[in-house]
Amino acid sequence: MVRFATKVLEKILGVLRRVESHSRVSSVARHYKEVIKSASTHDMVETPDEVYYGDQYWHWISKYLESKKAPREGVYADLGCGQGRLAMRLAKWLSQGGAVAGCDISEDAIGAARRYASDGGIDNISYEVSDTLNFLKSRPSNSLDGVLFTEVALVTPEYVDVLKEVKRVLRSSGLFFVSFRPQYFNLLYATYSDRWEDADKILSSRSGVLWGGDITYTWQTSGEVKKLFEDDLGMQLLNLVGIGCVSGIEGDPHEKLARPSRLDTDTRDKLMQLEIKLGEMMPDGGRYMLAIAKK
Repeated sequence: MVRFATKVLEKILGVLRRVESHSRVSSVARHYKEVIKSASTHDMVETPDEVYYGDQYWHWISKYLESKKAPREGVYADLGCGQGRLAMRLAKWLSQGGAVAGCDISEDAIGAARRYASDGGIDNISYEVSDTLNFLKSRPSNSLDGVLFTEVALVTPEYVDVLKEVKRVLRSSGLFFVSFRPQYFNLLYATYSDRWEDADKILSSRSGVLWGGDITYTWQTSGEVKKLFEDDLGMQLLNLVGIGCVSGIEGDPHEKLARPSRLDTDTRDKLMQLEIKLGEMMPDGGRYMLAIAKK
């Protein structure tokens, strides 16, 4: 009787494992379907607010490329490049012989990125449709001079694996620019949108499905990002700055303070200068935290 009961239990557990596995696969599929949809429909190159934030990112990226004497003839990668908002800026900064490789899981985004590069006469970028991990694993160790990974970690549950692969492919003294969603921003959004159950999850966890959708998000504090780079990855964290500390796009809690696309040029320039100063003072206060690290 005991042997029979054991066999029955094993069968039940086997069924439950298969159901759990199928459920997990379905959840991952829904997650990436929504991520691809967002990447395909939200144009990071032409949307006025995103142009502003692209400039703010580039302020910090170009500052450290210059100050750390990153090679202009080097090879760089933009992971989750979207329509090429930062890849094109980087490509223009490079000298003859320099090249940028970009990847994104959205075919539509990559198609747009190729068109923008062609229209802009930029011929030192190559793009491919790929997830970040597979893209990195296809690269030799110590082969890249710099890597961008902006506004992607928040929808990449396996982002730590991505960061480890980035360290592997970076050359000695290679630079890494990666942005994270601050816990504080998500708490502001939860309060702003009256989602108290999400607020509890944001306080107690660092990843999960939020906002009633299918996407699994990640979020961090500045202290956790510092520990990740300095202790877990063994990389030198050069700076950690907030992006968009007092402004936002449509739907952001920060939008009520300032929305870049609604400002005249002079006011927008003043906002930029203010946010650059605030960025170093309060990285957790930004829409994103940009970590700048060196291998």
